[in-house]
Amino acid sequence: MRTRDRHECFPPSGPDQLSVLSWNLLAPSYDRSSLPWETLRLPALRQWLTRFAACDVICVQELDMTSTALQEVQQLMAAHGFNALVQDRKGFAVVNATFFKASRFQLVWSDHRSRVLLCSLLLPDGRELGIANVHLEASAGARNEAQRASQLKSALRRLRSRASWCEVVCGDFNSSLQMDSPLRAQLVQADLATAAASTGLTYAAPGYHDTLDHIWAGKAMRPVAVLGSSSQALGAIKAVGLPDAEHPSDHLPVATTFHLAPSGRGRLPLAVEPPIEVSEALRTEWLLLLRSAPLPGAPKREVRQQRCLEVAFLEIVSSDEAAKLRAWKVAAAEAAGELLQAAVRRAALAAADVVAKANASQTFDPGGLRTVASAGA
Repeated sequence: MRTRDRHECFPPSGPDQLSVLSWNLLAPSYDRSSLPWETLRLPALRQWLTRFAACDVICVQELDMTSTALQEVQQLMAAHGFNALVQDRKGFAVVNATFFKASRFQLVWSDHRSRVLLCSLLLPDGRELGIANVHLEASAGARNEAQRASQLKSALRRLRSRASWCEVVCGDFNSSLQMDSPLRAQLVQADLATAAASTGLTYAAPGYHDTLDHIWAGKAMRPVAVLGSSSQALGAIKAVGLPDAEHPSDHLPVATTFHLAPSGRGRLPLAVEPPIEVSEALRTEWLLLLRSAPLPGAPKREVRQQRCLEVAFLEIVSSDEAAKLRAWKVAAAEAAGELLQAAVRRAALAAADVVAKANASQTFDPGGLRTVASAGA
């Protein structure tokens, strides 16, 4: 895998590629250094973000709403063609934000949690990319680790409940995600793989450094390049910590360029596994019974008759089997509903795009002057 130097301009994505960058910016209200925000850190931040302006998706953490940081970053990113999704933390002044290229993506949905900003971006070919921009609980100790595990578990559950073609989970995990980490186990169980494993340290303070920032993605996105720094540069950072005059944050950015698998090779969304504890014969009979259910809008008498048949069937099996069959039915109905909603969203966005293009192609002709002129000719 190729490693790109952080101090070089990040290249645009090639065909069938997509790039994601994540960076904790160090909110001015959290900064304990003596470096002034307006005259030193902000100009350096502008230079760094301009260097990464070719990335497709940029997820940032610790945007400060009490200073000019949020406004300054939004304006800069807009100038480079990015739309912004800013986290609503219900009164908290430090937030996450996800920036995405307006020319390539449309926002489908978003979900604002206390430690995670979730969203889905629609690609031009109709595929949805689910993104979790995380900033998990800080500090060491078993209690904080349990908090991080709970926050990540909730984020993964919410992200995977949507009908996405593939998912990316990135941000400041406040964890190095060692092999025995419960956070790492959750990511692996969610069928995600680390995408920025060769970046080295991502956080440095005087006397302490660690790798706290990560990018994980589904198997339909294969990493082909990551962001890194030379051993000399990392050694200098370890010696004195961050931020400094060149680095505006105490974190280093991480980024990955992915090769996208062709459509249809991503994770099948919302796959509902049958209850293996129930015999195949019972599962088959239950499916046949459910398939005989009347369609929506059928007479109430048919609906009541179907309900009675299902109740009678579940009464002849054990209570444990009945519970598992009911849960299977509910999960399947929820999955079908999510898939239908995804199809409707895609159709609506496609229709809106067609209308927008049609309107844009119409020539502005006040008073019908062009038509009059043509008639006179």
